[in-house]
Amino acid sequence: MITLRPSLFIRPARAGDRDAVLAFATATWSWGDYLAEVWDRWLADEMGLLAVGEADGRVVGVDKLTLLTPTEAFFEGLRIDPAYRGRGYAQAFQNYMLAEAARRGARTVRLLTAHDNSAIHHMAARDGLVQGPSVVPWHAPAANPLPAAPAVPLSPGPAADAAWADLPNGLLWSLLGGRVAHDWHIQAWTADLWASWVIAGSVWATPPGLVVLAPAQLYANPALVWLHPHGGQPDHLTALAQAARRLLTPGTTFDALLPADSELTAALTAAGWAGDSSDALVLFEKAL
Repeated sequence: MITLRPSLFIRPARAGDRDAVLAFATATWSWGDYLAEVWDRWLADEMGLLAVGEADGRVVGVDKLTLLTPTEAFFEGLRIDPAYRGRGYAQAFQNYMLAEAARRGARTVRLLTAHDNSAIHHMAARDGLVQGPSVVPWHAPAANPLPAAPAVPLSPGPAADAAWADLPNGLLWSLLGGRVAHDWHIQAWTADLWASWVIAGSVWATPPGLVVLAPAQLYANPALVWLHPHGGQPDHLTALAQAARRLLTPGTTFDALLPADSELTAALTAAGWAGDSSDALVLFEKAL
């Protein structure tokens, strides 16, 4: 526990802080907020940290540090009570979490924020976080009927190794700089992560290429995280986006967080996905 500013005391959250936090974190967006859904999970995260800030004897802020790997930290869930904004509390939380991430062994920290949230952009830049690529949320219902040539899970072995070796030649790798977005997080695409998803049955081989799903989600809907067409052809990309939808049972909705790009947007739209570039999120990243 540490006091970073005379009027703000930041400490690990406790179960009893939930109601105080939700009192100012339920209408963050027009549709509400997701903190109520993740509070218990975040509080129980022993590798990461859920922190709150107190001022004037009350909880007025909250922030979450998540370790996606032992060396990759992700900042999320920053909220400041509207009555206490403009006092530098968000910057205080970020400074606190940067120090905490380094203390816990992280070598890289990242965060995602709205493309038009200039206040957070400036705050991130002040602490040395560099702006990276943008990603767009997409949604699509399951397609029906099933394709004539169904997708099959890729098995560990030479085929999976060859597929991993070819991944850097794809459009998404180039757009995201060797990172992958999933579960509203972004982390480095590594051989270990690839192997774990192959073992989990989350990498699917289809005639036009590979489809990668998230093996577990923070939120309700299944998630698409990667498309890798054979030959890099635009029509293959559209076919892959269609194949991804057909992996779901009817009545299910797919989510995706994919890089902002005109070619990818055209392919997803043609395959029946819906996305809006005005909802784009921007990555900020810093090496510790």
